Amino acid sequence: MILASPSPTLTPPPRRAAPFARLALLFLLVWLSGCSSFILGEAEGTGAHRLSAQLQRLQSDPSPLSETRYIFIGAALNDRQNVFDADIRLLDQQFAAAYGKAYRSVLLSNRRITEGPRDLPLASIDQMDEVFEFWAEHKRANDRFIVLLSSHGAPGILEVSQQPLYRNARWLSSKKLESWMGALEPNRSWLMISACFSGSHLDRLHQDHLLVMTASSAKTPSFGCANSQTNTWFVSELSQALKAPQSFGALWDSTYANIAKREKQMKLPGSMPQLRIGSEHKEGLNEDWSRF
Repeated sequence: MILASPSPTLTPPPRRAAPFARLALLFLLVWLSGCSSFILGEAEGTGAHRLSAQLQRLQSDPSPLSETRYIFIGAALNDRQNVFDADIRLLDQQFAAAYGKAYRSVLLSNRRITEGPRDLPLASIDQMDEVFEFWAEHKRANDRFIVLLSSHGAPGILEVSQQPLYRNARWLSSKKLESWMGALEPNRSWLMISACFSGSHLDRLHQDHLLVMTASSAKTPSFGCANSQTNTWFVSELSQALKAPQSFGALWDSTYANIAKREKQMKLPGSMPQLRIGSEHKEGLNEDWSRF
């Protein structure tokens, strides 16, 4: 270690440097503040008005109360890769085509926006709570719910990340997912979780009204969440299977087999997607998936 020796020629910096330093600090703070708004994409930041608009349209839905509506809730919970946002948009398009006039959707995304206004509200925990509280109050007897949660995961948790909304990532527990799904009860509901270790949530997701598909087992990762990918592998293969009119059972078998094929080709360990079927769904496994 080298120690600097005192020098009699050292003098304090001129006092005129202090205003410049303060000015530079002020510029930095302003720049960082602007950067935060810029990343969020709009002054309001969370897109709460966009969520309100989605929910208001649903609350004033003029369709007959006896009509069966298929309601998709898609949430891209993570801003670190755009693939999660792509997942919810892909399935939104497919379900809209499949269900036509009977289709409704609520979409939220934590995708990081770098220019222009945010087209979807953020999938913050508060706004996700608002969505499920809305449906707990406004769901109709014949409504059917389809839910996709796409993010990074670890055993028992899903990551919710959106900078600068959250300085540090937040975590959704299995208990929280159980609470959200409970808000949809007793309506038949189909939940998909595209995340590593997503099978670890199944112990809390055993309600009779639920059919649950997870991208992996409780002890394995899933694949396809890199920025080089268009969609997560689970959603990509599920999307391909949805193009065919087939039973729920066949839909699952096709999705599982094609994921396993990709993993084998890439010499990756099997993600082992999981399926849990609530008692309300068992008779429908042999029927067309679109009529769950």
